[in-house]
Amino acid sequence: MTDIAQASARLAAAVSAREKTIDPARHGWLAAIRRGALAAFEARGLPSSGDERWRYAPVGELAERLFLLPPPADLERIDRAALQRASLPALSAFRLVFVDGHFVAELSSRALPRGQMTIASLAAAVSAEDPRVAPALGRVAGYLDQGLTALNTALFGDGALVALDPGVELDVPVHLVFLTSGQTPRAAIYPRVLVALAPHSRLTLVESHLGDGGPSFTNAVTEIALGDGAQLDHLTLQRDRGESFTVASATVHLAAGSRYAGHALVLGSRLSRHEVSVTCSAPGAEVLLSGLSLARGDEQVDQQTAVRHDAPECTSDQLFKTVADDRAVSVFGGAIHVAPQAAKTNARQTNRNLLLGERASANAKPELEINNDDVQCAHGATVGRLDEQALFFLRARGLDAAVARQMLVRGFVGEWIERVPDALLRRQLEGVVHPWLVETSDER
Repeated sequence: MTDIAQASARLAAAVSAREKTIDPARHGWLAAIRRGALAAFEARGLPSSGDERWRYAPVGELAERLFLLPPPADLERIDRAALQRASLPALSAFRLVFVDGHFVAELSSRALPRGQMTIASLAAAVSAEDPRVAPALGRVAGYLDQGLTALNTALFGDGALVALDPGVELDVPVHLVFLTSGQTPRAAIYPRVLVALAPHSRLTLVESHLGDGGPSFTNAVTEIALGDGAQLDHLTLQRDRGESFTVASATVHLAAGSRYAGHALVLGSRLSRHEVSVTCSAPGAEVLLSGLSLARGDEQVDQQTAVRHDAPECTSDQLFKTVADDRAVSVFGGAIHVAPQAAKTNARQTNRNLLLGERASANAKPELEINNDDVQCAHGATVGRLDEQALFFLRARGLDAAVARQMLVRGFVGEWIERVPDALLRRQLEGVVHPWLVETSDER
């Protein structure tokens, strides 16, 4: 379905360019991983419309994208004020900024914490032979059967390493900002993030993907390993627009008693897709997943989840919402797998879609696979429009139509915002969502 044969030479050249930055005597392991990932990608290829979870995506356009690795951007041409506004400026955080896939120290926090933790550019960690990298890379986010993960593994240039030692609780969030500048036409960006929390450590991680709206392809992979009793709050924001394709995936492995809370805000572009896959590998693990997608025009938003309960007494709770206007397309796919040995599982999944435009569409496919009788599992999906009676009630009390619609939509999205535990982060999210709602109401 793809022109992989035509792209292979270009991809091999790109991998070769990456390998030239590697000292084979010190980092031969990384060169071997890249070559293995390239072979896996050539065997697997890009997703096709025949793949159920990519059924509605514009994969034909994705296959036509150039795999062009951009050079470092000209920082003088970057709109610093726009970048500041877009990257949650009021959020007090340790910030690492990457422009076109390259770490930019001067835009990042000047003083990153040291000691019982590592928060650093992944390329710098590889160069410094940080002992946390080699055992972790590719261990959680397997690439043999995932074409885009294989492509990222073969071509990533930089990203972030975030690791905490046992018992470390970081009270200040870590914010990773990935900006596509538009200076290289049809740029392909491959950020890689490794997160390793040792037992009983705790962290809040914010991951932002921003774009200028021009034709580009971002294929981001985050792999997360939580030790016994570790806790991670993970907020992902995709704020690309226009003709950009953004696919951001997170793969999470949970040990005994650990907790992962993943929240995603996805604003539409030609394709904005967020994937999260979580494995509960030991008793007592807890998963909280939630997402909000906003799309209008011809945009497409896509959220995919897969939660595996491979151990007893684990819980998972999912809530995903979408607001689609105009001709926008929304897709949700959620899978819950309960293994035979996973007794006492408690798993819930809810997907709700609000259509504002007459030609907007929502496609939902919740799935349950249960192989144990001693469980509590439920799922459900709804698609609907604004309640006409509620609109009439508000208008009868003096509100104009735009304000009435906006109030109802704000109530719909507010349930998702309230799931984010940090009050400051909730205010930041409201600052992102509210302008979208106002613009959407004004355009109707």
